[in-house]
Amino acid sequence: MGRLKNFLTSSNSKCKDTTKCLKLSDIKSKFIFAMMDKGNYYPCLILGEATIIKNGFKVYFLRQDVETEIPSTNLIPDPDVLKESEVSYVENSHVKIGVVMCLDKVKYSHTPTSFLIQSKNKCAWIPLPRVFLTKEQASALLL
Repeated sequence: MGRLKNFLTSSNSKCKDTTKCLKLSDIKSKFIFAMMDKGNYYPCLILGEATIIKNGFKVYFLRQDVETEIPSTNLIPDPDVLKESEVSYVENSHVKIGVVMCLDKVKYSHTPTSFLIQSKNKCAWIPLPRVFLTKEQASALLL
């Protein structure tokens, strides 16, 4: 299951398939990436455990300004797995693609604030809310 294998094993009693369970304590950062529409993964803030969805979380999607619940199988719980991975980002109202070189984090925290992304023409710091993963990019992390 790729880089995320270690995060998708847990013994949460709510889960029928223990290989895909994830607990709040397994998540390193309150800022994660979760699947929203069309299979794309967007940055969001984890607010807590879901009240409606079994083995889910309540999240707030930063760019879309939406609060919702998602199943734990639809998230990337550790932004560090994006290092050296291809991501998409928005710059000057255009979607671009690049590779994450490193993350800038809040001191003493696992909370990323921006990503250093290398594209064809340049290397630039891109703020967290402007970075996302397409369905295909996320699939590469989950393999």
